[in-house]
Amino acid sequence: MKAAGLSTKFFLSLCVPFLLNACSNDESTEDFDAIVDTFIVKKKIDGQIKSANAYYVYANNKVASATVTPPDDSGGSVSLNAVDDRKSDYHHEPDTTEFNLIPPEPGNYVFEIESAGGEVIQKTDLLKLINLTIPEIDSTYYSKSTLTLTVKWKKITDTDGLFIKLTDKEGDIVYISPALAGSVTELQIGTGEGNWISPANPGDVMILQIQSVVIEDNADKNYSLYNIEGTAIAEKIIIWGE
Repeated sequence: MKAAGLSTKFFLSLCVPFLLNACSNDESTEDFDAIVDTFIVKKKIDGQIKSANAYYVYANNKVASATVTPPDDSGGSVSLNAVDDRKSDYHHEPDTTEFNLIPPEPGNYVFEIESAGGEVIQKTDLLKLINLTIPEIDSTYYSKSTLTLTVKWKKITDTDGLFIKLTDKEGDIVYISPALAGSVTELQIGTGEGNWISPANPGDVMILQIQSVVIEDNADKNYSLYNIEGTAIAEKIIIWGE
């Protein structure tokens, strides 16, 4: 099964071509099926480290509805929304009010997914509580001669990879880097290279994010980004060109 979709609000725009080449926009003739993922998002909010869950469904045909129920029905079911008009991918991304000092409930999260044709399937995803280190940004420097932004951060050991993002004030992705190894501690971002979703103009206020990702231990390597255990995010407000 191949899934498609682009979430412009959060990290896992998993199906953007520069991340995964396996994505397809064509409706599948296979039996209705889906990949589901529950993972922890950890970040610092108002000076405190908090976390919340994100939920994703990647289906091979159009979906009419998708919900997820936490272990022991704690907190009740959560309805997911379509990522885009293709309606094969659904998600729920945590807003600021959902982040909590208490970690999310570990255990099996049950997804119920109904196809546009009325077929209903259930899928489960096991969420484990793992150590997630929030990246620490060392410095940012914009060179007006080379028109590049240099970002430096401290090395992270407990990660399966990193992504660097720039978003606008509304949270929509402007730039996302290729996957970086955990040993990498510096990146130069130029307007003429990299994965730009929309252009950056001098004076634009942006949010720089360094996002560390941990993949589930038993994840299929061909679908690793569909099987995330958790992600930790560092943020800094910048002005492009300064």
